[in-house]
Amino acid sequence: MTFIYPSFLWALAAISIPIAIHLFNFRRYKTVYFSSLRFLKQVETETKQSRRLKHLLVLAARILAISALVFAFARPVIPAPGSRVKQGDKAVSIYIDNSYSMQAVGTEGSLLDKAKATAEELVKQYKPSDKFQLLTNDFEGRHQRLLTRDEFLELLKDVDYSPAFRKLSEVFSRQRDFLNAEPQPNKQAFVISDFQKSGFDPEVLKNDTTISLAAIPLKANEANNVFVDSVWFATPYRKLNQPEELTISVTNTGVTDVDNVPLKLFINKVQKSPTSISIKAGQKAEFKISYTIQQPGLQFAELQLTDHPITYDDKFYFSYAIANNLNVLSINGGGESPYLNSLYGNDVYTKLTNMPEGQIDYAAFNSHPLIVLNGVKSISSGLQQELKKYTDGGGNIMIFPHWQAIWIATKLCYHRLSVHGTKGLIPLRRRLLPLPCKMPFTKIFSRKHPIT
Repeated sequence: MTFIYPSFLWALAAISIPIAIHLFNFRRYKTVYFSSLRFLKQVETETKQSRRLKHLLVLAARILAISALVFAFARPVIPAPGSRVKQGDKAVSIYIDNSYSMQAVGTEGSLLDKAKATAEELVKQYKPSDKFQLLTNDFEGRHQRLLTRDEFLELLKDVDYSPAFRKLSEVFSRQRDFLNAEPQPNKQAFVISDFQKSGFDPEVLKNDTTISLAAIPLKANEANNVFVDSVWFATPYRKLNQPEELTISVTNTGVTDVDNVPLKLFINKVQKSPTSISIKAGQKAEFKISYTIQQPGLQFAELQLTDHPITYDDKFYFSYAIANNLNVLSINGGGESPYLNSLYGNDVYTKLTNMPEGQIDYAAFNSHPLIVLNGVKSISSGLQQELKKYTDGGGNIMIFPHWQAIWIATKLCYHRLSVHGTKGLIPLRRRLLPLPCKMPFTKIFSRKHPIT
């Protein structure tokens, strides 16, 4: 058996206090004279014996109480089988989680303040000759060296919240690599964190018998937290001077309902229509905001919630681009398609460019978000490579294969573009219902794609 804090064993000297009380009876007796004591001798003998036994039991109880209290502060531990206590100075690595989740409030203030106070208490329990490493989520260069106790406490004051996030395996790997390079025989690592589920991965930790690892979890008080989960648009395309409908998914992970929480949308730092939301405890709800964009180019959007006490996730950022028009390139195998000309020719937002398959300008691919392969009977190896490069860069391809060359679409899709192609031509007649022609073409086939 060994002790984590053996210095507390000096307090066992306090056992001498009840022993002294027992040996030196400070109680004063008053003498009472009786005319005859012969009838009291037997009673007096029995009383002395019982009183002596009672005093011994009280003495033993006092000694045991003091010893138990001292051992509790000294914290005895039983080493694992085969292990032994190493003598000499210690190298101690202390990690403090300073991510935004540590803004949560515990019983003694914010979790970060509690973590810093815990680290300060830890280093004060070691000898002045022991060395310490301070580690945070920032993995700063100044934290990659051993410090004295005073240097550690001074550097501890500068620890503040950081947007960086580290998993438990990353932290311990950093501590292990650092401590294994130090000459001290005793190596210890402490991890002080709230251990968020997303970063807690103990199953991937590599066991290292040369380093003693201790995790110190911090628990926050139950608090409401409302945050934006994801957003998406009603249509898959953005147009200038056209009303946009943005759907916002908001989650309440708290234990109480929230009412009239302000929700603001900023586009390029200009506030759009503000609103307020109400969500029941533990539920998710969707809200809509409508606005109009009048300037083309990249649109930088920011959603803001007013939520306390957890504020690190009150902002949600996303961006998208709006072009003056949508360029569509049609590579035709047998002349221009009257159907594509009718489809895109009547839309002022879409600009259709027709190009015969024998005169393809590969340099024009990147300026067209959509390429249509219309009735192309043969696809050269050069065209296949350019289409592969185009799709890898985020381009879109729509194929209307020639009915006599279905295998070309299959070869292009499956072998070059790594997507499922056609399996063959099925000569069956099918009757289609009339399309709602008054509705925009892209809206007929639109789906919602959340931005998370």
